[in-house]
Amino acid sequence: TNKFLTINSPSSIAGEYITATAQFGATITSTPVTGDLVLVNDGSANPTLGCSASPAGSLTGKIAVIDRGECAFTIKVKNAQTAGAIGVIVVNNVTGSVGNMGGTDATI
Repeated sequence: TNKFLTINSPSSIAGEYITATAQFGATITSTPVTGDLVLVNDGSANPTLGCSASPAGSLTGKIAVIDRGECAFTIKVKNAQTAGAIGVIVVNNVTGSVGNMGGTDATI
């Protein structure tokens, strides 16, 4: 089932959003994860896709926001985790319903 993400600020994007889960990573619980959002910038030609490693420590304690596309979801999330992210939001950039993110990586 779809869950909801609540964004408190900035006011221009505040509200509830429909979300989906990933087939990999930690189980989502009812305990909220709270942190500042940071748009990933991995320094590549398409820096917000997260397909290249972000600088070490650049996402420490943050929730990484990554655009969908170009590489596997597991690569995006692993790169964010390695840079210190406490969570990841992959932004769906196509119309239609939100689907779950596929893939496997036991280290996420």
